[in-house]
Amino acid sequence: MKRQQNHKLIKLANAIIYFIDKDVQDLGTTKLMKLFYFADKFHINETTKPIFNYDYVKKPRGPVLSEIHSIIKSIQVDSEDDDYEESDRIFKEYITVKRVDSNSSNTIFTKNREFDSRYFSQKEIEVLDSVVLKFKNISKDEISELSYKENSWKKAKLDEKIEFFDMADSSDIRDYIISKEQENLQLKKYFK
Repeated sequence: MKRQQNHKLIKLANAIIYFIDKDVQDLGTTKLMKLFYFADKFHINETTKPIFNYDYVKKPRGPVLSEIHSIIKSIQVDSEDDDYEESDRIFKEYITVKRVDSNSSNTIFTKNREFDSRYFSQKEIEVLDSVVLKFKNISKDEISELSYKENSWKKAKLDEKIEFFDMADSSDIRDYIISKEQENLQLKKYFK
């Protein structure tokens, strides 16, 4: 299980490197969370699966990958939080996270490694390209405003999980994702 978690985190760090390499403007934590959200949404609507497979939570400024947001905050303040120690170490191998200044919550990401495409399928790269093309030059406020219009964000309650099936634009995709989630639950119960 730990290996799978590390793989997910390294994949996510590589996505940040990808956004840095593509010169995405205003790339702080807020915009980054929305880029991940829209990448997962676009991929769900094309393949029925997210790219990153982390849970999103509804926050006042839009959808947030809460676990990743916590890791970024932990690194920013150089926290000694044992819950994220291993994740922090892995993440820091790939990305440096800094506050713009001590009085600001704005974040700057710099890469410590080159992008590794082995963590992504060709379709995932195409989706990341689509996200970059659509959102590269808009501000964190503009992308946040766009996220507020999302049905998945509207449907969730504040600080609650945004369901992947609610990110689907069509009822067919939504129904398919729900049926797959139910199958997975049945399998987990069976093999418990």
